[in-house]
Amino acid sequence: MEVIKGGVRRIWGNGQLRLKWQSYLTGRGVRYVAFPKDLSIRWNSTYKLLKVVLRYKEHFPAFLKEHDNYIINAAEIDTCEKICNVLIYFFNATETFSHVYKPTANQFIPQAVNLADAFKEFQNAVFVHYFCDYMKEKFLKYYAHIPHIYGIAFILDPRYRLANLEDCFNFYYLAFFGEFPMYEDNPIDPKTEYNEVSTLFYALFNEFRAQYSNAPPPPSRTSSSKGKSIFKSAFGNLMKKTKTTHVTEQS
Repeated sequence: MEVIKGGVRRIWGNGQLRLKWQSYLTGRGVRYVAFPKDLSIRWNSTYKLLKVVLRYKEHFPAFLKEHDNYIINAAEIDTCEKICNVLIYFFNATETFSHVYKPTANQFIPQAVNLADAFKEFQNAVFVHYFCDYMKEKFLKYYAHIPHIYGIAFILDPRYRLANLEDCFNFYYLAFFGEFPMYEDNPIDPKTEYNEVSTLFYALFNEFRAQYSNAPPPPSRTSSSKGKSIFKSAFGNLMKKTKTTHVTEQS
C-alpha cells in the first residue's frame, strides 16, 4: 500500500510529472482521471484512490519507472486489488446509507449480511487481515446486536418476509461470532433476536389494524417502474434459498 501511495504522491507533488502523466495517458488513447485524495480517517477515500490506480494498473507502474525511476512491482498491484475487494463492501454500504431522499433503514440488514460475509471471508487473508480486524472491532462496537428497528423496517419492505429475516439473523451472527455467538462475554441467541423483532412487528401491526380497520381502502395504483435487482452477494444467496424453501413447503 505505501509503495502505491508513494507513487501517487510523486505525481501529486510534482507539477511537471503530473503533466507528463496526463500526456502519457492521452498518447495511448486512455482517458485521464485524477487521483483522489486519500484521507487516513476515511476508508472510502482509500477505496476510491486504489480504484483509480487499478484503472491504470498497466500504465501507472510503467510510467513511474520510465519517468521517475520508481518501481512498483506486480505484487503491489495484486495487494491493491485484494484490498479493493474488501473495501468495496464498505463503500457500497455507506453509499446506500448516504441517500437523503429515500428510506434506507430497510437496507441495513442486506448490507450488514454482506459485511458479515466480507469479514468472514477476509479476516485471515494475507495483506488485509490487519485492517479487517480493526474495522470489525469498530463495526461490532455499534452493531454486535442488530437494532430491532432495522428488523421491522426490513419486514415492511415488500421484497422480503419474516423467514428472510430469520435467515439473515442466523447468517449474520454465525459469520461474526461462530457457532456459539457471544460478544464481550454476553451470549447472543439469533432465535431470541428474531422472536423479539417478530413480537414487536405483530404488536405494531395489531395497533395499526385497530386504528384503521374501518377506514376505506386506498385507491389502487399500478407502477411500471422496476426495482433494482438484489445485490448478488451473501444476502442475495440467502433470498434465493428462502424463496426456494417457501415454494417447496407450499408444494
